[in-house]
Amino acid sequence: MTGHEHEAFIPYDVVERAGPAGILTRIQDVAVGLTATQVRVASGEAVDYGYLAVATGPWQPLPAQVVATEREEACRELRGVQRLIKPSSRIAIVGGGRRRSGDGE
Repeated sequence: MTGHEHEAFIPYDVVERAGPAGILTRIQDVAVGLTATQVRVASGEAVDYGYLAVATGPWQPLPAQVVATEREEACRELRGVQRLIKPSSRIAIVGGGRRRSGDGE
């Protein structure tokens, strides 16, 4: 939706404020090393952990996932995709899921 691109992103600062103090530390970096108790990142920082979960997430092309890591650049990516979409009064949904065996229809 043109003009609403900024609303497509999760505000992590709200998530952090909702939990107990110190429960979340957001670090945007690249992991370069791992020990039994620390993750080393490209900036040189070592992040201590008690439990480590690796959650890489799915990879999706635009517009489901942007490449940018900063909001303004990501909004530009979304606006670029919007310029490629031609207005239409007819919409087709392809690949809307599959029916499970035994659903009856």
